[in-house]
Amino acid sequence: NPSVLAGFFIDQFCRVLTGKTMEINAEMIWPLVVLVLVAAIGILGVVMAIQSNKQLLFYKELNRRGQTVMGKIVRIRTEYGGYDSSDTYYPVFSYQVNGQHYEVEAHPLFFENFTVGQEMPLRFLPENPTEYTWRKTLTFSLVMILIGVFLAVGSVAFLYKIDLVSKLFQVSNNG
Repeated sequence: NPSVLAGFFIDQFCRVLTGKTMEINAEMIWPLVVLVLVAAIGILGVVMAIQSNKQLLFYKELNRRGQTVMGKIVRIRTEYGGYDSSDTYYPVFSYQVNGQHYEVEAHPLFFENFTVGQEMPLRFLPENPTEYTWRKTLTFSLVMILIGVFLAVGSVAFLYKIDLVSKLFQVSNNG
């Protein structure tokens, strides 16, 4: 029974947090599950917004004082069957900065399609040539910030709209 299983996990979670057992009745289980899921989505949104903002700051620094070098894809590492059973591709770029040779694996490819031997300009900051990008715009970072903010604000608005938190406390105080 999913309700009994959810109640067990919630009871264990409360015991870990507070050291006490929480009296859980059937009316509380699904609202608690919804609360936890919506809170997790909100936290994911905050993390996405923060990480994307860091990337946005990196792009701004690149535009201000970044340098460009031609990089060549020397191989593409494939990670088979991830979470959704699809493959993930990581291009490995080779390039030189001030006579020093670098071979660095890039972040996974989601929307780009690269081939081994392909050359492209890479932009980097002089103090850290191993942190680079081939993207020319901030669009991806801006979109991710907007999605993150939407998830975070949407989660709070959803919980406020359905008044779940006060309903939960009413049920637990009455039950």
